[in-house]
Amino acid sequence: MIMSADTIYQHFKKAWAETPQGTLSDAQLRSIAENCRRDEIAAIHFVIKQCNASLVVCPDWVVEMQYLLHKNIHTLKRLLAHIDLLRN
Repeated sequence: MIMSADTIYQHFKKAWAETPQGTLSDAQLRSIAENCRRDEIAAIHFVIKQCNASLVVCPDWVVEMQYLLHKNIHTLKRLLAHIDLLRN
């Protein structure tokens, strides 16, 4: 699982270098999705669960952290949607 999460991170790191501080485009996510297999998909679901768990314990006054967690969840769900499109 760690290897898969690390693989996904490496793909995201490359995309983020092209789009610092911005939302990843559909083309960037599609490029990452093309490299995702079963283990990476499982890792994505695991990371989403970790982010949701972090949201539960994140204090209300830590708005920036809540924003980043929501943004990560949203991006990972978009990635899963692109993976589904490629598989069908």
